Amino acid sequence: MFSSESEGLLALGSAGGGAPPVPRPLAWGRDGENSFLLMDAVKTGRLDSGEKFGASLALLHRNGRSELCGFQGENRIGSTPQNNKQMQSWHDFFGEQRLGFQWELARGKGYGDFSDEKAMASLLSRLRDILPESEEGRPSLLHGDLWGGNWMAGEDGRGGVISTISRYS
Repeated sequence: MFSSESEGLLALGSAGGGAPPVPRPLAWGRDGENSFLLMDAVKTGRLDSGEKFGASLALLHRNGRSELCGFQGENRIGSTPQNNKQMQSWHDFFGEQRLGFQWELARGKGYGDFSDEKAMASLLSRLRDILPESEEGRPSLLHGDLWGGNWMAGEDGRGGVISTISRYS
């Protein structure tokens, strides 16, 4: 888990050009039953502007482009595995690797019925109509699981990413 976390942090940290700051992973591994991830220390502060943080995330998306959707290797979203098979089409990636995969996990645990199955099949068949292609036509590097526990304000007041599940979408 921490190996893929480190890969994601390194990818986000390499976007540059005004993207949010990201602590550099220094070491990760296992010590008996315990796993660890050691990163650069970040001195906390107070966020100076949510708008500036949002703008820096937009720059991350603009600067971190790829030819393929997906990411190198499987990672996790919480304790749930997340497939990242690289694909040409964003719609295929999102349909198969995100929505379809989560649906299969739910079905495997006994959730959903025939009407849900039909609704999911309908949704997946209409993704291209519902969600437009990117205006720039190339996948962007995304955080993948950005919530309040995965970012913080640094001492300089800038919002930065501290934990990640990265992917190109």
